[in-house]
Amino acid sequence: MIRSKQIVGQFALAIVLAFQTATPAQLVLTGASATAAVTAVACGPDTLEKLNTTLNQVAHALEAAIDTNGRLYEAGAYGAKGSPEAIQMRQRVARVVNDSNEFLIQAVDIAKGLTKETFEANKLRILEKLSLAATGLTIGHATIDLVLQSVTTLINQAVAIAQIFKASDVKHIKRIIPALNEHLKAFARVREITTGLEVFAE
Repeated sequence: MIRSKQIVGQFALAIVLAFQTATPAQLVLTGASATAAVTAVACGPDTLEKLNTTLNQVAHALEAAIDTNGRLYEAGAYGAKGSPEAIQMRQRVARVVNDSNEFLIQAVDIAKGLTKETFEANKLRILEKLSLAATGLTIGHATIDLVLQSVTTLINQAVAIAQIFKASDVKHIKRIIPALNEHLKAFARVREITTGLEVFAE
C-alpha cells in the first residue's frame, strides 16, 4: 500500500509540474500576487488572446484532473477499488470538477454576448462566475488536491486577466468568438465525463 501511494503521489506531482513548466511563471501565483503579475504584463491589444490561452489551459487542466481521478481510483489511492469509500471519493472529485466546469461555461457564455452597453454589469458577472469556478476545488485528499490546485491557479489567472478588461475591449470580442466556442466544446466534454462519474458504479 505504501509503495502504491508513492507511485500515485509521484504521478500527480508530475502532472502539476508539467502544467507549471508549460505555462508562464506567473501561473503558479494566486490571489493578489497573480493579479499584480498579470496587470504588469497583460495590458494591451493581446489581452483577449492571453485570456483565450488561459481558458485553453484551464480546459486541459480539468481534463487532466479527471484522468488523475480515474488513475487514483484504479491504483487504490481512495481505498480498495470497488469499495463504497473509493467510489464515493471518485464521485466527490467528479462533482467538484463538474461544479467548477459549469461556472466556467456560464462565464464564457456571458463573455460571448458582451456589448459596450452591458459591459460593466456583465464583467462583474463574469468575474463572479470565474471566482466561483475556483472555489471548492479541494477534497481533503492530499494527492488529488495537489492536482486540483493547479486548476484553481489557472482559473485565478483568468480572473486576474478579466479584471483589467475595459469597455473598449468589447470590439475585439467577435474576433475570438470562434475560440470561445471551442472552449465551450471542451467544457462540454468535461461536463459529459464528470456527469457520468457522479453516478459511477462499479
